[in-house]
Amino acid sequence: MMLDLDVSEVKKIKNLINTRIQELRYDMDEEYEDSEDELRNVIRGYKKLLSKIDSQVKD
Repeated sequence: MMLDLDVSEVKKIKNLINTRIQELRYDMDEEYEDSEDELRNVIRGYKKLLSKIDSQVKD
């Protein structure tokens, strides 16, 4: 699937993903100690998504 996004939209998406990663890291430290492995897997998934976005964006 191909999306047609401008640079500002891509930056907003990347910012949202990075913010979510930071929230999950905070949650992992504070609230969800029991599900730490699950949160790490979610964070890895978000990082892979960011890498995919970076690899497809033409600067």
